[in-house]
Amino acid sequence: MKSLVTLLDTPNMPGVEATILSDVPAFPEKYIGEIYINDPWLGTVPLIIEPYVALTYTAYDAAAPPAWNHIMFNANRTGFKCGTGLWWGVIQAFILPYGN
Repeated sequence: MKSLVTLLDTPNMPGVEATILSDVPAFPEKYIGEIYINDPWLGTVPLIIEPYVALTYTAYDAAAPPAWNHIMFNANRTGFKCGTGLWWGVIQAFILPYGN
């Protein structure tokens, strides 16, 4: 059974690295079933996960963020950069079961 996990619940600008909430356990990226922004203004916006590429991740910033509905996690999945800003609401993911 998949678990709904909130990754971010504070405002964040597109292309600026956001730190995943500290109470979220580490998870392998391949176990993310779905990820989306749930925002009262934008509605529910599904996000497309870009595979981590160090040079691309480093190059993303506020002036040149990922594409609008894309997200890329950093190498150890403690943070991410998203092309969609979060003004209100949350970024949530369904994490599929893994390990024992």
